Amino acid sequence: MNWITKIIKAGEKIKTAIHKRATKEDVANSDWTSCCKGPILKKDLEENLWVCPDCNKHHRIKPRQRFDIFFGKNNYEIFKTPIPKDDPLNWTDTKSYKDRLKSARKKTGMDCGMMVVSGLINNVKVTAVASDFDFLGASMAAAEGEAFLYGVQHAIENKTPFICFSSGGGMRMMESLISLSQMTRTTIAINELKKNNLPYLVCLTDPTAGGITASYAMLGDLHIAESDHALIAFAGARVIQGTVKESLPENFQKSSYVQKTGFVDLTVDRKNLKEKIDKYDELLKRLSESEVLMSRKQSEYDLFSRDLDVAEEHLERSKKVLVEMKLRVNTSNLTEAARRVKDMLNDINDQIKQKDAQRISAAEMKGNTDSQIKKLQTERDEFAELRKTWKMYDFLMKSWSKKGIPTQIIRTQLPVINTEIEKILSSVADFTVKLEADNDSNALDIFLDYGDSKRIIELASGMEKMISSLAMRVALLNVSSLPKTDMLIIDEGFGTLDETNVEACNRLLTSLKKWFKNILVITHVDSVKDVVDQAIEIGNKGIDSYVCLE
Repeated sequence: MNWITKIIKAGEKIKTAIHKRATKEDVANSDWTSCCKGPILKKDLEENLWVCPDCNKHHRIKPRQRFDIFFGKNNYEIFKTPIPKDDPLNWTDTKSYKDRLKSARKKTGMDCGMMVVSGLINNVKVTAVASDFDFLGASMAAAEGEAFLYGVQHAIENKTPFICFSSGGGMRMMESLISLSQMTRTTIAINELKKNNLPYLVCLTDPTAGGITASYAMLGDLHIAESDHALIAFAGARVIQGTVKESLPENFQKSSYVQKTGFVDLTVDRKNLKEKIDKYDELLKRLSESEVLMSRKQSEYDLFSRDLDVAEEHLERSKKVLVEMKLRVNTSNLTEAARRVKDMLNDINDQIKQKDAQRISAAEMKGNTDSQIKKLQTERDEFAELRKTWKMYDFLMKSWSKKGIPTQIIRTQLPVINTEIEKILSSVADFTVKLEADNDSNALDIFLDYGDSKRIIELASGMEKMISSLAMRVALLNVSSLPKTDMLIIDEGFGTLDETNVEACNRLLTSLKKWFKNILVITHVDSVKDVVDQAIEIGNKGIDSYVCLE
């Protein structure tokens, strides 16, 4: 081996060492994952329902994790669904379809990409399905279609609401038309749910796209998107932009955008999802029960109406027979004929009384049915009004949330507020207070500025915090358009006062007199007496209290 060969082999070893990367298995088995601010412990993320506490990103979760959150840990029954023949088309590309299925099952621990369960929400039994994105991208094939139909059949047989947590990129190409046919099968199954007046709720999770969006994910009675940033689409954004030759809006196909266009009814964070679904599920259940009652009452009324029509026809025929009998009666058997006529008349009168009673009962039933229909229509209108009111309140809550109008107003006024604080503290302390907006968290950071250095207010002394707090309150009052008060009350604000701070206290109170006519100080610190104009001492002797004016 010459020196050139040695150098080449050494270089190859260095290259291998530098470019070695952790495998997907290494990442999956580690205790760490990553988000907006870099690494984060999986345990911390799990305790927050797999939602980043800083950026509110909803990380993708598996069906078992989702149902543990929704029903309570292991508080649900998992069903084993039918599994059709693997690889019906003998598909092979870079890898055989059978090998891909084997790998997906090993990775997820599931026989197919959809799990069907049954559990309780506030003592109400529901049937639910959820897809696992790690199982071939949660694509839809024959096995997933069978699982969905199994869940629908269970809901119909047990008269339960049906909840679908959708995700996935569409139909599975390895099964071609077999996969595409699941769009039709799931649609027919959902129609059966609605024929049985059972609520169907869809929670669209990140991502939901393709044929899934074009079928069962968009046929619910209510469509809820998980978080503001879930991807909900049919075709990809690049495909749409290349087709229309126009720039797409910001956050196009995100749940916050598609809600504005009416694609979904509302967006809900994961921690509030169970509460929202329970609320709307109960309303939909009431409406379904009302529709069933309306249908049953209408059927009963129609049946009574048909019976009355038949009775009237029979009565008319009886009258005709009676007339014919009267014409055929002769004098020789007049007595016998009269008896028979009398008996027939009695029967007819009994029938008339019976049918009159039935007619009255039917009229009363119609009145009750009409009243119930009006009541149900009123409930439907109230539900629509409730839904409209909720959307209005949701808009107002977002407007006045941490990220809403108040924060934006404070942001615009920060320079004015900081100037006012500096004006107040200029003759009181050797520092000023700066308020700065944190663009990432939409929070306000407060610093003590000494000119050549800064530190956060949490590290300040008790006296510094008290002076800073008063300065900020007075500054906010000065820049506000609200009515001004001429009295300031300081309740136990000088608890940290010592001999070195007496002069600072005097300067502070003197400065505050510019803005307030009267300043009332309530304190247990005796040294404050030296810096106020008038002192009132309140104490007790035994069980008696006293007031002393000094």
